[in-house]
Amino acid sequence: MSHSQVALFLFAAGSACALAALPHSSNLVSEPATSSQSATQQHRPTAAELSRDETPGKAVMREFEGQEYEVRSAAEAMPADKWSNRPAQGLFKNEKPAFGPAEVRTFAEQVKHVACSNFAFAAELEAGTPPETCDKGGPSPAKTRAELLDYLRDSFAALKKPLAAITSKNMYDPVEGPYARQIE
Repeated sequence: MSHSQVALFLFAAGSACALAALPHSSNLVSEPATSSQSATQQHRPTAAELSRDETPGKAVMREFEGQEYEVRSAAEAMPADKWSNRPAQGLFKNEKPAFGPAEVRTFAEQVKHVACSNFAFAAELEAGTPPETCDKGGPSPAKTRAELLDYLRDSFAALKKPLAAITSKNMYDPVEGPYARQIE
């Protein structure tokens, strides 16, 4: 999987989460522009002007920061007594999946899984060794809401550096590791 494929995967996953969180209203009406907005809209930059300082890393980071906001705000807003909530009890169709837990994760388990996965993606993008068994809770001992929020914040910070480092020269370089499976 190349850097750009990892970025596309992260973008698609985050976009799906963000779309699910949008309000579904047919009453979306735009407000009339104020005089300051009109002045700003008079000069619309050309594509050349917009892309002058653009890099693949900057484009990926814009999307990634939106995803980070969605995930972290949901985790930070969830009351402590709801972190053990499991949306569905029991096994997945009474089958044991080839990877991951045998039943739906609790909110806390899902936060831990996202954090571990972020560390895994960061490690592989930097040609390092990712943490093992993220699908089963990973190596972090974090258990409490506060510990898991710290782990989640740290994971997003760890992933920002390699994503921002994506350039037009390295965006197609292969990424190796157990989480960088080839897209067929």
